[in-house]
Amino acid sequence: MQKAADEHKMQIADALEKVKTEVSVYENQMKKEKELMDKSKLEISAAQRKMTETVDNCIRILTKHKSAVNAKFDEINQAQQKVHATQLENFQFAITQLKSSVEQGENILERNINAEILQTKQVIIGRCEELLNVRKPEIYKPPHVHYMVENITAICDRVIVSNTDSSLSMEGHCDKESEEKTERSFTIITRDSNGIQCYNEDDHIKVDIESPTGSKSTTEITDSKDGKYTVTYRPECVGQYRVGIEINGQPLTGSPWSAQVVPHQYQFVFKFGSHGNGPGQLNRGYDIAVSEKTGTIAVADFENKRIQLFSSDGNYLREIKLKNNCVTVAFTKSGDIIAVVPMDDHMISLFTESGQFIKHINDEHLDFPVHVSVGNDGSIIACDWKNNEIRVISPDGMHLPQFLRASDCDQSLYCAVYHQDRFFVSDAEANCIKVFSKEGKFLYNIGSEGTGDDS
Repeated sequence: MQKAADEHKMQIADALEKVKTEVSVYENQMKKEKELMDKSKLEISAAQRKMTETVDNCIRILTKHKSAVNAKFDEINQAQQKVHATQLENFQFAITQLKSSVEQGENILERNINAEILQTKQVIIGRCEELLNVRKPEIYKPPHVHYMVENITAICDRVIVSNTDSSLSMEGHCDKESEEKTERSFTIITRDSNGIQCYNEDDHIKVDIESPTGSKSTTEITDSKDGKYTVTYRPECVGQYRVGIEINGQPLTGSPWSAQVVPHQYQFVFKFGSHGNGPGQLNRGYDIAVSEKTGTIAVADFENKRIQLFSSDGNYLREIKLKNNCVTVAFTKSGDIIAVVPMDDHMISLFTESGQFIKHINDEHLDFPVHVSVGNDGSIIACDWKNNEIRVISPDGMHLPQFLRASDCDQSLYCAVYHQDRFFVSDAEANCIKVFSKEGKFLYNIGSEGTGDDS
């Protein structure tokens, strides 16, 4: 019995130890649940405080707005009452004069004295005519006053109940350094309190990407419906960007952070053409342009007196024969070709992409155009080398009064383009690029004479 009892005692102790272990597991789970509930209470309290602050702030703003609008109503009413009072005085003055004249005339008629009638007749009638010809006071018509609500202040809020834990959620691969004007993307992964990827359709993902100038970059967020969000953006300038991410109003761990955008690095892709006089060969290619409409490449083949056209991948298409050397070429917004042949009476010629001549643009203000480009609105920007001026010609070929005299040196301007509301003009004599506003006001120079990186 003793031996059996000892064995049973060991089994009982082992069973009790397992139960104690399970009790410890439950106690730990209770502790963790309590911690989570305490955290949830804090989150609810923080959310309530934020809601209260938001509503109170809206009430304060609306109360202030109400006072301002009421003051405006009082101002309008007082102004109208003032004008109304002035008009009443004018009417009353006119009535008093008319009544006085009537009373005077009636008294004379009532006395019926012939001598008096004969003596005052002309005066009374003259006074009456004078009063009748006086400009009558106009009725004051107060303007109509309405209260129109264009955008009523509303609280666009919602209470989000989600398993997503922003402190454990993470941002996927995001380059800390990228190139300007190159589309970039990164992912955001939402996770629950156990660090497991989760998805809740009510989750609100907010991404703010601020450029070095303080402007907000346009972002596109794609929801994969599995807890993964792809954010796509395109940095437009060089510098340090600020990237901030919030999930349900809470910042992602590590947010915001900085991302550096560097200048775009151009890489050689392919080349086309060779020296010669045959199809696809060039003899002093003076200028090149690409059609935004078709992607066709036009090259001003100076010595061969022609414009050669190539496909976007560099394959020869056809040529446009000219009487003289072509110094510059450009495409209009509609896809037509602009060519400048200085020997042809200094005219700008217009061709279809197939090579058919359309017309000459003969601007009497242009003496010797050496370069043309096309602005955002389709206007032709011509560089007049002889007059040292930049002229702007409308898309239909009509002269516009807008022009720039960008340099004091004779015959120093060779090229001009328009970009982002600015004119960029090359000045060979000053060895720099001059920048002007769209109104023609000089802004600054880019570069200077020398051999350095900025020269």
